[in-house]
Amino acid sequence: MVKGTGPDARITAKDVEVFAVSGPPPPAAAPAAPAVAAPAAAPPGMPAAAFEDIPLTNVRQVNDMHMSHLPTLLTVTPVLITILCASLTPLVPAVRWVQYHTGLTHHV
Repeated sequence: MVKGTGPDARITAKDVEVFAVSGPPPPAAAPAAPAVAAPAAAPPGMPAAAFEDIPLTNVRQVNDMHMSHLPTLLTVTPVLITILCASLTPLVPAVRWVQYHTGLTHHV
């Protein structure tokens, strides 16, 4: 890879010429493999030979994180409230009839 020596690390014609003469740099040494942890002890009730501790991949870690929050999300109880709104205007003539024939004085 050509390294730029121009302003803001831009590649100049001189950089390309130097790269063409000298060739690509030698490959960097491979990073050392991460140390593998000692296998965990088998859970009680399982034979030791049948148990193998496999490190989680990123997908499994994210899934595990979301699943561990699931019980707290399920404790929310949905509530449904129904409100009945009705107009009593159609009943006014009937109320007036009852008032007229019974002598009630309550006004509607």
